[in-house]
Amino acid sequence: MWRSTGSTRGFTLLELLISMAITVGVFAIVATVFLQMRKVSARQEMDVAMIQEARLGVDEMARLIRMVGFNRDVQHGQPAIIEAAPFQFTFNVDWQGDAPLLPGSSIPLYDGINAYLSPNVYFKGPLVGRTGAETIRLTLDSRNDGDVDSDDIGDNPEEQTTQNPDDMALMKEINGKKNVSLTIGALGPYKKSKPGEEKKTNAPPMFQYYMAISPCSVILHGDANCDGELTGDERYFSSITDQNQLRGLRRVRISVTTTSERKDPFDHVTYHDMTISTEVSLRHPDKQGFYVPNPTEYPGCTFSKSDCGCLP
Repeated sequence: MWRSTGSTRGFTLLELLISMAITVGVFAIVATVFLQMRKVSARQEMDVAMIQEARLGVDEMARLIRMVGFNRDVQHGQPAIIEAAPFQFTFNVDWQGDAPLLPGSSIPLYDGINAYLSPNVYFKGPLVGRTGAETIRLTLDSRNDGDVDSDDIGDNPEEQTTQNPDDMALMKEINGKKNVSLTIGALGPYKKSKPGEEKKTNAPPMFQYYMAISPCSVILHGDANCDGELTGDERYFSSITDQNQLRGLRRVRISVTTTSERKDPFDHVTYHDMTISTEVSLRHPDKQGFYVPNPTEYPGCTFSKSDCGCLP
């Protein structure tokens, strides 16, 4: 502030306080903007990491599922698909040229009780020139007990490296032994909880199955109200193991939901998550048949007697 010529006065105390208040206000605004930019940057970094992890899993599973049933031992009844479950898909495909599953070997099914046993018929006689496909299980069941539940959270080193208590590892299991992690930080159907207690995440199923019920109509397995999407408890649908029913499978929707390693920088309470999806049509299924839905499981649907199946 300018003073008149010859004045010996400087700033008054009030003027000094006002100047200091303005300066502090400017610094506070700059600091707030800087901190917000850091949060935005941290959030974007988390999003990029989650997208990359989800994309790795989606792309690898899409390649595998597109080839389901390829070069299987049709002559001796090796099926294309063994089980179709929400967070587990088990099938046969000649992916790496390995031998088929050893006779009598078991693969845990989704209910955690039953298991698929490899028939000995594949191995009668010489194996020279015999076709056969490996049995591949795409699953979040890192404990290898068939159940995908909260016990599969934090039970391997890859899951223990993050701060998130609920993330899981998406595994590709070959012939019941060779495990390969496809995605780290996947969000499964349940959160970490006490023994005997399951807290649902309501995450989209990793696999959704479109089943042909007639030559011109398909139904989304588990879609009880026939609205074209799985919501709420529909996302916890029962698995399919019946070969007659599995022959109706035409298309699979793959969804991988990943969750952040750290809490959201904006609230420091929640963990951020995102989902990437794609759909794959099967190229090498078993002789195609039709899925026969149980009307009691689809109370919101009307099934016509014509060739064009399900009427919403």
